[in-house]
Amino acid sequence: MLYSWECMGRGVKMEKELGFWHGGVREKLDFSANLNPYPLPVRIKKIYVSLWEELLPYPDPFAESLRESLARNLGGKKENYLVSNGASELFFLLMWGFQPHRVVIPYPTYVEYERVAKIFRKKSFLLPLSPKFTLLLSSLPPAEGKEIFFLCHPNNPTGNFIIPRPNLPEVKGRIWVIDETYIELTFQEKEMTFLPQALERKDLLVIRSFTKTYSLAGLRLGYLVGHEENISLLYSQVISWSVNHIAQKIGEEVLKEKEYVEDAKKRISREREFLFRELKKTRFYNPYPSVTNFLLVKLPRNTGRKLISYLKERNIHVRWMADIRGLGEDFIRIGFKKRKENQILLTHLKEFIYRVKRNNQ
Repeated sequence: MLYSWECMGRGVKMEKELGFWHGGVREKLDFSANLNPYPLPVRIKKIYVSLWEELLPYPDPFAESLRESLARNLGGKKENYLVSNGASELFFLLMWGFQPHRVVIPYPTYVEYERVAKIFRKKSFLLPLSPKFTLLLSSLPPAEGKEIFFLCHPNNPTGNFIIPRPNLPEVKGRIWVIDETYIELTFQEKEMTFLPQALERKDLLVIRSFTKTYSLAGLRLGYLVGHEENISLLYSQVISWSVNHIAQKIGEEVLKEKEYVEDAKKRISREREFLFRELKKTRFYNPYPSVTNFLLVKLPRNTGRKLISYLKERNIHVRWMADIRGLGEDFIRIGFKKRKENQILLTHLKEFIYRVKRNNQ
């Protein structure tokens, strides 16, 4: 029997092998998932436990209360927001709603964009980024009929903003879809977000998720921001009751946790600088500058497979980039954690260097 995860690339196959999905721990150190490593306040856990009685009624199919909370926090009206069962559901919804002729994807980037294009049998126009993982806007091709242009902002797995500022031209036939899944964990959110433009422009939408910022991957909660005409069109395509009642309630509550997010950003920044600096010192690992909660790391040639095997034997997992277009076997991505776990990872990474050098003597 062929399971759907078998069509989803090395990342999901690895998670299947681990026996849990995206960020579970249990006897393993999993640096493969890019989640906020700092737990939510106890208040949220208590609210979650208290919601068991809410399992009886059907959820609000349009998540009206959560959309109102999003509008109060981020601007616009509730009609500018569509709540989804995780950000991934939105990729499918955009295909159903807009029926593009093709999908434009700069790479390397998040694999789901290309996968959803294949599922809907849409042509993918693939644009390679520069060696420094930037996109030259002046070199972009004209639109070909109706198309969706996916832009991961900041980009996964490279960790940077691939364009220097939130300024994209209007192009006839093109719909810009800006994936801001990781932007809330950066210090550049205010100057780099496309949210204000998404409220006004009919050719631009923004995707965000509660998964990374609040470490709620198991809850499945995301949202789309756009002109109310686009949101109305897409809501006509939504699967009934796709977002459960508990997810909607927890979403409202975590939006109040502004201090928690600011504190997490500072702590993530410290760990990012620490890990980047320590990896650079080795002169073996080459980390790329990042603005968010993960690092892309280049390895010496032909060491990727050996490193993955070495770490796996020690119940440590990072995301191998062997199946990522534009990268390959000599790249890994580290979704870093708290200092104690990061030091354990560094210890093993340094031990691996010693083994490689010893074997080469």
